[in-house]
Amino acid sequence: MCRIDQVISTMKKWITVFSLLLFAHLTRGQRLSDSTQLFLLTCSPGAELFSKFGHSAIRAYDPTTATDVVFNYGVFNFNTPNFYPKFIRGQLDYMLGAENTDTFFRAYGSEGREVKQQKLNLTPNQTRRVVRFLLKNYEPENRYYRYDFFFDNCATRIRDILEVEFDIGLVSPMTTPNNLSYRQLVDQYIAPFPWADFGIDLILGLPADQKADFRGEMFLPEYLANHFAEIQFMGNNLIENERIVVPQRIDHLKPSEGVTPAFICWILLILVSVVSLWSGHKILRILDTFFFLLIGLAGCLFIFMWLGTEHKATWQNFNLLWASPFWLLGLIPTTKIGRLGLTIGTVATLITCLGFAFIPQQLHPAVIPLALLLALRGTDNLFNWTIPLKKRILSLRPQ
Repeated sequence: MCRIDQVISTMKKWITVFSLLLFAHLTRGQRLSDSTQLFLLTCSPGAELFSKFGHSAIRAYDPTTATDVVFNYGVFNFNTPNFYPKFIRGQLDYMLGAENTDTFFRAYGSEGREVKQQKLNLTPNQTRRVVRFLLKNYEPENRYYRYDFFFDNCATRIRDILEVEFDIGLVSPMTTPNNLSYRQLVDQYIAPFPWADFGIDLILGLPADQKADFRGEMFLPEYLANHFAEIQFMGNNLIENERIVVPQRIDHLKPSEGVTPAFICWILLILVSVVSLWSGHKILRILDTFFFLLIGLAGCLFIFMWLGTEHKATWQNFNLLWASPFWLLGLIPTTKIGRLGLTIGTVATLITCLGFAFIPQQLHPAVIPLALLLALRGTDNLFNWTIPLKKRILSLRPQ
């Protein structure tokens, strides 16, 4: 059975290669059939975090020559040298891939994901120009590009084909924009998964809070499909018709059950507050070591994602106000440098608490109890203000 699968897989690859060669030959000779059609393919969200936002691709189909290929800008090579370091540092190149349309449909169907097909309303000459553009992009020296989640991905690349090849700007037909930031647009897809939403909000910096205009919203495949259906292109509707070619069997955006980060953080704040008033120095020292180490390392991560990577969306992260590396100095509170670190960390955290609503970056709600917890432990280490409270509580006990 494995050999049969391998033979079928090899045959499909050769079919794709043959189709691409035929397309290249016909477009080079300007003899691409006038019946050739281009489609925008939009795939619904998947199970994995990286697929929660859906996917976009272009299908080129010539019924005259029976060539049928999907051009896909969302391909990366796991065999790339130093794959994970490059991925973390934002230096991983994605590439334009091409595959047989039936293979593409089967792959998404097997994941229970919907594939919507929208026919682009282009003239034969415009179609030839787009196919020529794609084939030129597919050449080995051109197919790689530096991926950026917001500004250069599988969806924006398709938008850019029309703008670059025909030297036009895609303009909104609406009079009132959505006025949502990139972060808010992401939240529409990731909010059902509170822990993933928490992690993404922590790692994204100020650039994610820019307002996304009509063109910017097209970094999301669903918005690309919806906006293509709205706009005029060269005096005509860009989308001629649409239909579902692969039905959705699984809703991968179904909300996950369980406790939320905000709930856990508020519980932690209450517990730490009680422990601060009732426990001795040793237990508090263990708590402080755990929280100062954890938050300090998180601050180091935020600085690395800002200064040590090419991920533009992780720059200028205001979470560094409360989660700063200065908390690591709190591990040595009896020294001058330790107290200096505690002072800076505590003051910055208090600023976060007091100015939460005015910080230009949208912080996650779970940050409030975390910041209050750190402020509590920071001020207690600096001023020992809980000691008089402990004595008063002890004095109230019956003798």
